[in-house]
Amino acid sequence: MENIKEYIKEKREKIKEKAMGISKKTKAVMAFMLFASVFATAAYVVGTISVPVTVTEAFSVGYSLADSNGACYPYNYAQYTSATPSITGYPGDTETICVSITNNGNGNLPFAVTNDNPSVLSISYLGQCSGTISAHSGTVCAIVNTIKADAAPVSGVTENISVTRG
Repeated sequence: MENIKEYIKEKREKIKEKAMGISKKTKAVMAFMLFASVFATAAYVVGTISVPVTVTEAFSVGYSLADSNGACYPYNYAQYTSATPSITGYPGDTETICVSITNNGNGNLPFAVTNDNPSVLSISYLGQCSGTISAHSGTVCAIVNTIKADAAPVSGVTENISVTRG
């Protein structure tokens, strides 16, 4: 009778093991497969390269005063320099500052020309003063500065003009 009890107990254990999941042999095979798959999928590095990256400014910016008719020269960028023009005049006089922006890059880039408005000047813009400049092309923004009629004589006033990209 004892043997029968042991036999039944062993059978129950085996049934319980099978009901609980995977047999010991199957677990061993799965562990081996997992271990082998790590080696099968590992990449072998044949070579590497380090590439230096340098970013330079894409915009070239130049300034000039307009001609006697107040016109900028949109296609003659050679006349524009990095030297800052100056305005000297009387109340009511108008002087136009031309800002040339050239995109030397290979992509279309957004830009904006802005300035702080000194209290003695009335400012208006002509031409393309914001938007996008296509690759390898340029634009001219004209900033029309009119000295206000009620401006008192003053010196040392500065108008800051900025060209921003982005």
